[in-house]
Amino acid sequence: MTPKFWAGGHQWGKTSRKDQFIAGNFWEHGHDPDAEKAASRGTWKRFREIQPGDWFAIKGYGGENQLRIWYIGRVVAKDEEAARLELQPLRDPSLYQGKAPPGPKWFDTLIPCTQPDVIWAIFPDYFSKTHAFDTMARESN
Repeated sequence: MTPKFWAGGHQWGKTSRKDQFIAGNFWEHGHDPDAEKAASRGTWKRFREIQPGDWFAIKGYGGENQLRIWYIGRVVAKDEEAARLELQPLRDPSLYQGKAPPGPKWFDTLIPCTQPDVIWAIFPDYFSKTHAFDTMARESN
C-alpha cells in the first residue's frame, strides 16, 4: 500500500502545541466534529482519510509565505474520537524551511500533500531513508 502524505499545524489559536506534539510523538486537532465552520468540516474530512502507515509532518506557516517543518513521522495509530494521531518519528529527518511550495493551502490546520514537488520538498527522506523506521523500531526493542 502506498502511503499518503499529510501536514498538520501546531497552533491552537494563539497557543503553540509544537513542543508537546514533538515530545509526545503525536498530533491532534481541536476542531469540534459538529461545528458548522468550513475549516472544522474540512479538517475532520481530511482527518478521517488518514491511515496508519501514512507520513505526517508537523508544520508552522507564517511570515511571507514561510513554511517550517518541525517533525516528520509515520502514523502508527489513530484515535478518531480524540482527533489524535500517534506517530513514530523518522530518525534524523531533513526538515524543510523556506518559501512554501505552491499548491496546498498551507494556512489550513491539516493538509494533504499530493503534488510530487511538495512531497519531494517536505518528505525527501521517503525517497532516501525508507527503512529508517524499521531500523529504529528494531533498535528500541
